[in-house]
Order: sequence, then C-alpha cells, then structure tokens
Amino acid sequence: MPSVTTNAVLRDMLAYKQPPPIDRPMLATNLDSWGIAREVGDLLLHNPNALLFSTIFNYQIKYQKALEAPFELALRLGHLDVRQLAKMRQKDLARQIRGDETAHSLHRFPAVVAGRLIAASKLLLRKYGGNAANIWPNGKSAAEVVSRLDEFEGIGQKLSRLMGRILVAYMGVTLTNWQELDIAVDRHVARVFLRTGLVVRSPGAYPVSALVEEVTAKARRLYPKFPAALDEPAVEVGMDWCNAEKAYCDWPEYPCPLRKSCPKNINLNVQ
Repeated sequence: MPSVTTNAVLRDMLAYKQPPPIDRPMLATNLDSWGIAREVGDLLLHNPNALLFSTIFNYQIKYQKALEAPFELALRLGHLDVRQLAKMRQKDLARQIRGDETAHSLHRFPAVVAGRLIAASKLLLRKYGGNAANIWPNGKSAAEVVSRLDEFEGIGQKLSRLMGRILVAYMGVTLTNWQELDIAVDRHVARVFLRTGLVVRSPGAYPVSALVEEVTAKARRLYPKFPAALDEPAVEVGMDWCNAEKAYCDWPEYPCPLRKSCPKNINLNVQ
C-alpha cells in the first residue's frame, strides 16, 4: 500500500504532466513542443530512420541536440540512405559528424556514434528491409517492439522504452499492450525517485544501474495502468529543478511542481 507521501508525489507528478490517452494512438501534426525547429520535427515525423537515428544520437548530449542531429547529418551527407551509410568507413562518417571550422560537431563522441549508426544501418538492411518503420508495424506488442529496439547498439533500457511511448503518443503507431511499457530510467528519473522517497535508500550517491530495477518496480506499483506516464514528469523535474548539484525547490518565479509533496532528500544523489 503506497504511503500518504507516495500518493502525494504521484498526484503532483500527474498534475504536472497529464498522461497521454492510453486507449488510442495519437499522430502529432508537428513536434514544436519538443523545442526543435519545424523542419527538424517534420523529418522525424515522416522519416522513421531519422527517428531511430535520433535515438542513437541521444547519448550524453541534450535531447534536443540528438533530435536535430539526423537533420544536420542529412544536410552534410546529402542523404540518410542506410545502404550508403552501411558501406561507409567509421572514420569517414565520424568526420562528417565532427564537422570542421564551419560546422559544429553533432556529438561529443563522433567515432562512437558513427560506429553505432553504421551498425544500425546494417541491421535495418538485414532484418527490416532498410526501413525502421518495419520495427514497429501496427498491431505488434509494445514488448516485442522494445525488444527489437534493444538489439540496436546504443539503445538500452531507457531509450527503447522512451521510443515505445513516443511511437504511440506522437507517431500514431498502434501497439498492443503499450500501456504496460515501463518507465524509462535515466539519472534524472532515478534522482527524483530517490529524493521524493519513491525509492528508499540511505544517504549517498548511487549509479543509475543500481536503481533501474527498483525504479521500474516502483513505477509499476504506483501507476500500474501506465507506468511510463511517470517518465516525463520525473525527467523534467530532474532536469529543471532537482539537478545533481542542487535542488531548486522554491524558485519564486518557477517553483518545483513537487515541492509540496517531496521530503527534499537532497543528500541522495545519482552518479
């Protein structure tokens, strides 16, 4: 049975970010709310491979930059053709990602991402006809789609679950049992679950890997009809208010939406 404090945190999370409808898929007309340019959003909405590549880029950089990266890469290469990408040498693709004195780098680790994009292109050709939409056709179960996404190098627990939610909530994909998607656990989510007392630990700093199972299980118990709904509010609170260095609980102009229910365990952190 959840405690009074736990129930209050859940209430405030869901009040801050309402869950998407779980009875039908939603097809967005644009992705302006994601903080990206309209042309970038249009590419992600209409090019499944670009959407998959943005997920691979989403590694130790801001998510908006990851979302923009396939668009910028297409401008540099003149294409996002997986057949051509699969044949590229890693160092050549890394050079395009890195840019030069006239073009900024698309990622902190160009060589790593280049290798992952080439591997993803080969996997797309080998198993999905070169089209990422074949990973998530209408009617597949969310669990199967997540499992398929997990096969791609660089897409782990967090990103595969996040992608599953995006496919239904924004891309209009019909997945069965998608409401069973687990929360996507990253350092922001784990930190918020610790500091709000949703996950109980002794004071200290913990690696995300040590918290994934507990956070996942807690989200399932707390909101069983759609655990992934807790991902977005937890991420935003962790990024905007409850960061690793300090908790900005009571900003006068922009107070944390969980400030009334959170016990403010700021001596708990995530490495």
